[in-house]
Amino acid sequence: MTDPVAARQAAKAAERERLARADTRRESQEPPGVSGFVQRKWRWLGVGGGEAVDAVLAMLTETVAVAGVPEAERAVLTRALEGDPHREDLLPAVRSGLSHLPSASVLGHMRNLWGTGVRWFNEAGLDRCRLLCSNAPGLDLVSKRSHAVTDGPAFSLFATAATRGAVPIPNRFMDGLLAWAPLTVIDDLVDHGGLLAEDAPWKVREEEESLYLRARLAPEKITDGEAARLDWQSYLRRQSFLRGETLTRQEPDDVWDLMYDVVLDGDVAALDVLDAALPRAQQIELRDLKSGAVSGQWPLSMVEDRGLWRLMATLWKPRELVDAGRSPFYALVGVNRAYDLVRTGEVEAAAVQAHSLIRGGSGRRVPAELAHEGFAIAAYVAAVQSERAESPARRDRMLDSAEEYAEKAAEQGPVAERNLRLLRAWRGTRRNDRGPFGNPFLEIGLDHGADSWEERCREIFRQREGDAKAQAALNLAEERIRGALGDEAGWDVFYRLPLDQSRYLMPAQVPRHLVPPVEALPRRTSVTSGGELEAIRSRAAVELLDDFRTTAPRLDRHSSAL
Repeated sequence: MTDPVAARQAAKAAERERLARADTRRESQEPPGVSGFVQRKWRWLGVGGGEAVDAVLAMLTETVAVAGVPEAERAVLTRALEGDPHREDLLPAVRSGLSHLPSASVLGHMRNLWGTGVRWFNEAGLDRCRLLCSNAPGLDLVSKRSHAVTDGPAFSLFATAATRGAVPIPNRFMDGLLAWAPLTVIDDLVDHGGLLAEDAPWKVREEEESLYLRARLAPEKITDGEAARLDWQSYLRRQSFLRGETLTRQEPDDVWDLMYDVVLDGDVAALDVLDAALPRAQQIELRDLKSGAVSGQWPLSMVEDRGLWRLMATLWKPRELVDAGRSPFYALVGVNRAYDLVRTGEVEAAAVQAHSLIRGGSGRRVPAELAHEGFAIAAYVAAVQSERAESPARRDRMLDSAEEYAEKAAEQGPVAERNLRLLRAWRGTRRNDRGPFGNPFLEIGLDHGADSWEERCREIFRQREGDAKAQAALNLAEERIRGALGDEAGWDVFYRLPLDQSRYLMPAQVPRHLVPPVEALPRRTSVTSGGELEAIRSRAAVELLDDFRTTAPRLDRHSSAL
C-alpha cells in the first residue's frame, strides 16, 4: 500500500522539476541579462520580444556614449539600459540622443527598430519609415506619391532618387537640395521635366557640373568655346553648318549631313531621309516647302529665305510663265527659265518670259542685274524672231525692239556693250550678205563657248537622222563655230548669253528655315549608385526623428510574443 505522505512529497518534487524546466525554457528565450520582469517593462513601451529589446539596448548604448546629449536625457537613457525604462520620458530622450548620432547610425537604428517590430513613430512617420527601410521603395513611392512628398527635403530627394525622377521634388525644397543632390538625381529630374531652366541649378554647382547642367537645360546660352570643352559634337556641327563650313561626314549621316546635301546642294534624293531626321516643327516646314513646289506657291517667309532657293528651284519645274516681278526668287527662276527656253529653241516662249523680267510697274521686285539679263535675252530673241518675220515692217519692228533692249542691257557692262555693237553691225549689213544672228552654241543647246560642242553636234546629228532640214541647220551651226575658231575675235563674234553666268546661280546660303534648334545636351551620367542613394536615405532618416512619438505604444501584455 502506497504511503500518502511519500506520494505527496513525490508530487511536489515533480512539480518543482516541471517549473524548473519551464524557467529554463523562458530563460533560453530572454536576452542575456534581461529578465522576464524587465521584458514586461519593455513591452509596456512597445518593445516585444528578445530581438526587439536587443535592438533598443544597442541603440541606447550608442546614444548614451555620444557627446552633446543633455544630462537629463542621458540619465533617462542610462536608467533604461539598467532595466528600468520610463514610459513617459524615454522616447523624448531617445529622440534627443539619436539627433546627436551620425546620419548613417540613425538609419541603422531605424532599420533595426523597424525590423524587430518597434513602432515608435506617428502615423505619417510609420509610412515613411517603411519606405526608408524597404529594399525596393520605388514602386511604393510611385503608388503612394502623395505621401512621398509630405516630409522634409532629404526624404523628398530620396523619393526622387528611388524612383529615378518619377516623383518630383516640391518647389519649397528645391533651392536647398540643388547644392548637394547627386548629379545623377539632378539628371533624373531633368529627364522627367521636374527641373527647368528657370530653376538654374548650375548656379550652386562646381564649374564643370555647372557647365554640363547649363548645356542640358539652357543650351541656347552655351558658347562655341564651352561646347568645345564639353566635346559636344552635335552643337559644334550645327554651328559649322550655320557658318557655311564644309562638314566632315558622319557614319551614318546625321541631320547636318542631310541638311547640307538637300538644302545647300539641292540633292532631292535624300529628301525623305532628311524628313525623317528633322524634329517635328522643321519636318512640317519641309513638307510645306515640298507641297508648295507643285504650284510654285510658298509662304512669303520661305520665299524671302535665300537659303531655301536652291531646294525650291530644284523641286519646282515651272511649265508656264513665271511672274518674275513677285520677288527676287521668282525673278531668278524666271531668268533661268527664259535662258533654258532659248537653248531649247523656244524663242517665242523665251520672249514672253524675258518680258516678265523687264516689264515696268510699281511693286515689281526684279533685281537690276536680272533685269539687265532680261533685256539681253529679250534683245537676242527679238533679233532671232526678226529673221522669221515675213513682212519687212514686222522685221523692222522686231529689230527696233531688239536694239532698244540691247541698249538697256548695255548699261550693265562690257559684255552687253559688245552684244549691242554686234547687233548693230549685223542689222547694218545687207540682208543677203549677213549670216544668221543666233549664237550657234545656244542653238545646239549648250552654254556660250562650251568645250563639248563637237560631241553635242554628233549626238544631235544621230538624233535627227532622216530630218534633212534639222541636219542642215546643225551643219550650219557647226560651220559657224569652226569658223570662229580661226577668227581673231574667237567666240566674241557671237551674241553672248548670259551676260554674267554667276547671276543665274542660286545662292549658297544657310537657310533660316528648316534648321533644327539647339537640342539639349544628352544625359552623360549613369543611374544613381547604391552609395549615393544610401547617403540620401541616411539624411532622410534624421528627418524622420521629427515623427518620433512622445509616448510609446503599449503592446498587449497577454501576447505570447516574447
